[in-house]
Parts: sequence; structure tokens; C-alpha cells
Amino acid sequence: MKIDAFFLSCLILAIPCTAETITVDDDAPADYSTIQAAIDSSQDGDTVLVSSGIYNETIYFNNRAILLTSSDPNDPNTVNSTQIIKSVYFDFAETPDSIITGFTLEQVVCWASSPTISKNAFDSSGSGPAIKGDYGAAPIVSNNLFDGIDKDAIHGCNGPILGNIITNNVYSKTTTNTSTVTGGVIYNCHGLIQNNLLSDNQFIHELRWNYSSLLNGKDITTNWAAISECHGEIAENQVCRNSVITKITRTNDLSSGDSISYCDLAAHGGGLYDCDGQIRGNLIAENAAICQLQDLVSTRRIDRNTLSSQGAGLYSCDGEVVNNTIEGNSVQCIALYFTALFYKYTSSTDGPALANCLADIADNVITGNTGLRQRNESIDNSYCGALFDCDGRILRNHIHNNGERGVEACDGIISNNIIEGHFNYGLKDCAGDVINNTIMGNRSSAIYNCNNVKNNIIAFNDTGIDRPCNNSYNCFWSNEANFSNSYGKVGDFFVNPEFQTEGHWDFGASPEDSTDDVWISGDYHIKSDIGRWSAGSDSWVLDAVTSPCVDAGDPVDAIGQEINPNGGRINVGTYGGTIYASKSPNGDGPEPVPECVNRPSKDFNNDCKVDLADFAEFLSEWLACGLDIQEACWE
Repeated sequence: MKIDAFFLSCLILAIPCTAETITVDDDAPADYSTIQAAIDSSQDGDTVLVSSGIYNETIYFNNRAILLTSSDPNDPNTVNSTQIIKSVYFDFAETPDSIITGFTLEQVVCWASSPTISKNAFDSSGSGPAIKGDYGAAPIVSNNLFDGIDKDAIHGCNGPILGNIITNNVYSKTTTNTSTVTGGVIYNCHGLIQNNLLSDNQFIHELRWNYSSLLNGKDITTNWAAISECHGEIAENQVCRNSVITKITRTNDLSSGDSISYCDLAAHGGGLYDCDGQIRGNLIAENAAICQLQDLVSTRRIDRNTLSSQGAGLYSCDGEVVNNTIEGNSVQCIALYFTALFYKYTSSTDGPALANCLADIADNVITGNTGLRQRNESIDNSYCGALFDCDGRILRNHIHNNGERGVEACDGIISNNIIEGHFNYGLKDCAGDVINNTIMGNRSSAIYNCNNVKNNIIAFNDTGIDRPCNNSYNCFWSNEANFSNSYGKVGDFFVNPEFQTEGHWDFGASPEDSTDDVWISGDYHIKSDIGRWSAGSDSWVLDAVTSPCVDAGDPVDAIGQEINPNGGRINVGTYGGTIYASKSPNGDGPEPVPECVNRPSKDFNNDCKVDLADFAEFLSEWLACGLDIQEACWE
């Protein structure tokens, strides 16, 4: 029987080639002794399996959709012993099907490509970032280790960055003149950054002065953080114990008339810097922004220098900040000198938790963030707000035990927060509305120099409201003074709010020493014989009494999400207007307003649903075209 030759050739071409495994060993029998030769001989779908060894070669994937792997990417010993000590390049539009895994690497470069880089370790050799992307590179970077590499880890990569460990990287820039540096361990990456550990990384920006008797008018600014200038979603990472240090160090002794004068030092960041995507569910803890003026030689005159440290947790981040724990971050200004005859300097430490963040800050725990100012052996806690100059809405946060101040110079709405346990002010210089908060246990004033204050519970502070403001329908209780330079106005009242449990100061082992005092939080759900929400039992419980703060807010305010029976009037305090508001003995009121928790992307009229109204808006723009050449609109 004859078989048509053309038919047979088509049949052969239709049968896919079987993927092959190509072996590489630098000192034992294998298909190849070099990785590049194996890649060049491979076809899409192949595996290049590399034995342990040191491969001193530059690698180009050349658009091969292959798996390049060590013998066991899950074994740290195998990864450590399978080394490529020059760069690996993806510069041929590679896709996620081009995979490198299980090696110790010096550097990976991605140009206009999107490979998969997974389960590798990076070493400290070479210059530049460990993984560098450019021209829109979007690699998948997952489960890699960057430990002690002393350089940027990931730079310019717009794909997902997932599950990496980036730790113990300490690097620096030294200058002799005015200088500004911006950077980060993960820098300028705009994809999803999720479930990474970034800890104990440090960047030092230092002006070392050792060749003139006069150091005058030098400006040294550092904008650096573990995650910096990344504008995608940042979720569920641990960002801990990272620090940025700006310093001037004088190391010689040339003249009895020498001086350090009119120099400005600034340190911004530590945890996150200039990140504009949503920042969600992260632990951002114990990061530091530090300015240091260090004179090692007995300079005669140190005069009119300025040190400024801001935003050790988050600085200038304009994405929504939600459901994070932001704790133990610090901003520090340190001056160490010997025998200067004249000494003047200005230091400012602001926003150790958040500074200059402009979007909503909601549902976070913000605690233990502090400022420090030091002159030689003299150390003072600085008067700074944990949140500073944040002008978006501040909603439903627990802001407590942050050294001197809770919230400072924030001009957006401040609502439904618990703000407690500060050695100075709870809120200071806030121009936005302060509504339905519980403000407790602040050693100076609960509220200082704020504009509109209503529906709050203000209790156990040294002073309730200090300086004139538009206050109404607030509950005052057990403050040493309810007002200073102010007075009660419409609807304000003085009564026990009947919390489930009250907060209080623990004076520690030495009551005479206030520095070791700690505020212990209470449960600030107000009692109700109709129903109080118990977070402990996750249920409604009945009390013997009902708080006078139930149905005591401004009667013109909507009841929000308060469930019935809500009495038709909003409660006072942090849970007023929320689903956790205590129930009213005064019967049913309006039904609660639904909350938009997941807005559909095609919701054009912002009512949190897609319906005919949105379709009508869509049709109103149907066939509209904004191209400058109209003929191109309908090609």
C-alpha cells in the first residue's frame, strides 16, 4: 500500500517533540560542561539540569522557554554549591515559561522580559541590584534569598514579588558635598509585593569631612526604605528593623577656628517610602530614620545646623493604608560632639509611624512609635505625633502608647478611632473634623488646637480640650480639667460613659518615675441593657445599665451603620455610627446604610453596584473617540 509522502510529512509535523533533560557538569561526564552551551542546544519545554559546581560564565536565555535548575532547588546546600558567578540575562522578551531556580547568583538582568526567578540565593559579589529590570520588565520573583548582599535586592521589576527573604543588607554612600540619595532594597517596582520578609537592612548616607577647617552650608538628604517608590499593591509583608541613616562625620583636627555650620541633614523612610498602591495587612515594625552629626575631633564651633527625621514606618505613601500593624518605629536626631565652645542646632523628629501620607489610613494598629533627640549623653523623648501631616481620612484605627503624641498636623476627617496613652497630646493641630472617637489617658491634652470636635468620648486625660474650637455633643469624664482656653458648648456633657472596662495607667515598679509608665487599654464598647457587642465572645450581650452615650450624638448626624434598635440617633464614641454601636432602648430608627466594601470596577456612578444607571453612563460615551486624527478612530 502506498502512503502519500505529503500526508506523512504533515502527520510527522503534527506530533509534538518530547521535552528533553539536558545535563551540565563542570567537572564530570554530562551532556555539556557549560550552562550556555546547554541553553543554546535546548528547545522550548526542555529542562537544563545543572550539577553542583562553580560556573564562571555569563548566561543568556535567548528566548528559550526552558527550566534551568540545579539538582534540588529546595535544598539550601545544593543551592549554595551550584553557583553562577557572572550575570544572567533575560533580554529577548522571555515569558514566565523561562525559569531559573536553585542557584546561587550574582545578578539577574531583565530587559523587556518576564521570566520566573525562583528559589535562588544571591551573593554580595558584583555591583548594582541583585535583580535589575528595565524597559518594562515584569519578572516573577518568588521565594529567593537575599542575605547580606549589601546592595539593592530588586530594582525596576514590575511583576509579582512574592515570598522572598531580604535581610541583613548594609550598604552606604559616602560624599564630600551636598548630596541627595533615593533608593531602597525593593526599589521602583510596581507589581504586587506580597508575603516577603524584609528585615535588618540598612543604608548609610555619610558626608565625611577631613580636608578643611570649615564645613558650611552642606545639605545631605536621604530618601530610602526597605520598599521604596513602588506603586503596586503591598500586602502581608513583614518589614522590620530596617534603618536609614544620614550623617556628617568630622574626622580630622586642623584648626582651632574650625566649625560645622548651617548644614541641613534629613532622613526620610526606613520601612516604606513613596509607595502609592494599597498598603494592606503588613507588619511594619521597629524601623528607624536617623540623622546624626558626629564630631570626632573637638571642633571649636558647631552652629545653626538642622537635623530632620521623618516617617520611619511610612513616609510620603499616598496609597490607602489599611489593616496594618505599625509598631515600634522611631525617628531620631543624634548629635555627638566633644568640646565645641558654641553649640546650636535645630532638630525635628516627626511621624515615626506615618508622615506625609495623603490617602485613607484605616483599621490599623499603630503603637509604640517614638521620637528621640540626643546630645551626647543627654537623651530626650521628642514631642512628635505618631501620625504627622497625613491629610487623608484617619478611620477606625487603634492609636496608642506612641510616646509623646498620637496624631499631629493631620487635616483630613479623624473618625471612629481609639487614641490613648500618650505622654503629651492625643491630637494636636488637626484642622479636619474630629468625630466619634474615644480619646483616653493622654498626659497633657486629649485635643489641642483642633477645629471641629463632636460626638467623642474624652476621658482620663490631664485636659480634655485645650484652645478654642468648635466642640459639640462630646462626653467628658474624669479628666483633671475638661477645658483650657475653651469651654463646653451645645450638647457637650459630663457623665460616666459606662465602658465595658476602663483603661488605666500602670505606674510600674517605680511610681515616682513616669518614664516607665504604661497605659493599659480597656474595652470601650459602651454598656446597653438592649445589647452591647462583645468582641471576646463575638456576640451581643445584655448589661444591667445603658450608657448615657447611647443616642447622645449630634441629632442631625445620620445613624450610619448602627443596627436597629438604634433609636434614630447616633451614639457618642468610637463605635457610634458603626455596626458595633450599642443598641438603643428608644426603639427602631432608620435602617442602617450599607457600606461599600468591594466596589465593582464598572460602577461608573459610585453607588457600589452595576445597573442600568451605569449602562446609561457607558452609552453616553459610546463611540466617543479622543484621537487627534479622527480617521484613525474607526480603522
